[in-house]
Amino acid sequence: MADETTGDQVNDNLPAKITNISILNVLHHLRDAHYEVGKCASSGQTDGFTVEADLKRLKDMIADLHKLWEFTCLEPSLDCPESSHTIYYEVPKIDIISPTPENRDIQYILMYIKMMYMEMANSQSARLVTGLQPADKERGRAYLDRIDVFVKDYLETNTPNDFPKASPEEPTPTPGRMGV
Repeated sequence: MADETTGDQVNDNLPAKITNISILNVLHHLRDAHYEVGKCASSGQTDGFTVEADLKRLKDMIADLHKLWEFTCLEPSLDCPESSHTIYYEVPKIDIISPTPENRDIQYILMYIKMMYMEMANSQSARLVTGLQPADKERGRAYLDRIDVFVKDYLETNTPNDFPKASPEEPTPTPGRMGV
């Protein structure tokens, strides 16, 4: 099934299995973050985070991913010669968010989460048993920093936006209830 934000197959070009349990853990968290951001209440708006709880949850999620990444970067890279390339773990598949969120800011965040997910699943580090290569450590930090800067320097300062003529294009989930 194609992802409408990019037109790509989300899980194409991914290895079916990897050996690195550290990367595997990060992939599970990125998959969950992608789904949570894509399905939040603000996703039906043109842009910005009209639901304060969504923005708070997003900031907490980014902080959690930063902490997880830093923990993963600090893990020792174990040699594990006896288990290297003998134990494989299935790569968690990232969900296709349907319908595609109308919110351009959420689409942008989803693309960055998806890129980090793809980079880490295909990285040189994914072929290790544990730990990360130096270049992969910096690459992961760069993705999370980019999302963090976008949220703090752009989203927080410009939310909420009000574009009544442009949003929403999709019908609301329910017609709502009539008064008594």
